[in-house]
Amino acid sequence: GPGPGSRSARAQDVRRRQIQQASWGFREVLAECGLAEFADGSATEGKSDENGDGDDAIVSSRAGAASSSSDLGCRLEPEVSPSALRSSIHALLSEMSRNEIDPDNRRVLKDMEDIVLGGGGDDDADEKGDGGENGNFSLRRMLLPLHRARNRQNRHQFSQFSQFSQPESPDKKGEEGKSSRKIVVESSSLVKVLLRVDVLQPTLLTALMQKLPELASPSDDEGGSFGRNDDVPRLVFSNVRWLDHVVEPASLVEAFVECLTVLASASSSCAKTRGILLDAISTLPDVLNDANYLSIRDRGDGDDDDEGGDGGASSSSSNPVLSTLQLLRVEDPTLLIPCLDAIGSLPLTEDQMADATRDALEALANAEPWGLPALTGFLMNNCPAGGGGGGGMAREVIEEMRKLPLGSVSAAAGDDDGEGDGMDSDGGKGADRSASDSACLMIESLSRGFAHRSDLASTLLKCIRDTPHGGHHPPADVWLLACCASAPHNRPKVKSVLKSKASSGGFTSRLLRESLAGNGPALTGLFGALCDLADGLLRSSDGAGRELGGTLYGSLFDEFEEPMQRQEVVGSLVTHV
Repeated sequence: GPGPGSRSARAQDVRRRQIQQASWGFREVLAECGLAEFADGSATEGKSDENGDGDDAIVSSRAGAASSSSDLGCRLEPEVSPSALRSSIHALLSEMSRNEIDPDNRRVLKDMEDIVLGGGGDDDADEKGDGGENGNFSLRRMLLPLHRARNRQNRHQFSQFSQFSQPESPDKKGEEGKSSRKIVVESSSLVKVLLRVDVLQPTLLTALMQKLPELASPSDDEGGSFGRNDDVPRLVFSNVRWLDHVVEPASLVEAFVECLTVLASASSSCAKTRGILLDAISTLPDVLNDANYLSIRDRGDGDDDDEGGDGGASSSSSNPVLSTLQLLRVEDPTLLIPCLDAIGSLPLTEDQMADATRDALEALANAEPWGLPALTGFLMNNCPAGGGGGGGMAREVIEEMRKLPLGSVSAAAGDDDGEGDGMDSDGGKGADRSASDSACLMIESLSRGFAHRSDLASTLLKCIRDTPHGGHHPPADVWLLACCASAPHNRPKVKSVLKSKASSGGFTSRLLRESLAGNGPALTGLFGALCDLADGLLRSSDGAGRELGGTLYGSLFDEFEEPMQRQEVVGSLVTHV
């Protein structure tokens, strides 16, 4: 074994290292682990590198990709890879905490938080080159891909990494005879590397979320720096997406919810803030994956138990993310579509999704025409199915959809056009076209929903069949049945219901004409299904059914003016002669 002298020397090295680490902060840890930005003499190296910028050849570790110097993040030492950097940081922080040099890494965490919250996205300090370690560091560079410089002196250090086994191009000579260097761009940024270090991740995520409202403030547009760094918020979102795991999901949710609330409060007066808010909402489902959300849900359930819930609170009260998105939609109706998209992509429990469905049903009653397609699509895709009250929820959804202004929107717009003068005709046609487009999108979402949700299709047929004789059937019933019949496997059941309602007098020729009048453009996607329904009614043994089928054929011929469509209607009628 080693002699006493060797052990003594090793002990002295350990003590000397501990003395050095006693004052280390975040920057010193990164420099020790291989980030060239903070290594000794890095400022001098940076200046010498700048002399050769004109001859730099930039390649990427991803085949076919290329980068410019403005897209480069922090620089690694030639022999250090991102995975090695992560491992070194993790080992060094563990050593410092274990030896009580920096208990729980509080000093390093505070230093990192100060850098993120104070660094911003401004790269002006980098250009000045007089800031030493601080001058070479900014939040934007932390978010951009890491890179390493390869030249004649260090290119042998790259051979151990297979991803860098690219053909070596001949060195170019500049005007002063200096050899060029080659920049190898990594796929990971410094922030992504740090987020994979468990002890750093919670503090870093919270600091990034706290920084976003500051980056969104209108004051950032002043001074001419906005144009250079307006990509920093999107870089933040791209770095926090799809994390392998989240160490403290509850703290991340709390920081994200606070960020959304602050951004929403200023979004109406600042276009930049609104853009960041929309990006934050769309990023939310990518940050809160299944494993994270289970922890959030359990925490919420525990809070309910402590409070001895009275049974009247909605399930969203224990879910800050869901309740925040619902609040944003209520306070700003223009956020309806992004909020619904985010809620539909979150891994909610059945109870939470039922609560979200009820909230969407409340919005459905007062929604503008442009919001109806998104709401109907959300309800068709996310309405809880199966036991535990799922059938009751499906019935609620169908009953509310039967109240939709289907079959009357375009007709009303057409009446308005007729009453207006020539000056208003263009505006009336524009409103008619907008309503028709909204109806087309709604029909598409309903048709897709009934095609893959057999429970909703069965509930619709049952609700219409159970409407008593003499009860009111709105025009929406005709549209919903046509949407349901767009799926071939639902068509026989829809024909059966139509024949039954024709026989009982529930569906009349007048109802069909009022439902279809003026809605030809909106019903284009249902033309084939309507023709087949008319054919089935005309073959009915009951006289009322045959009358209804004839009326449907006549309405189709009147509303669809394309020659091919009318030819198909006539061709179908000929088969009955």
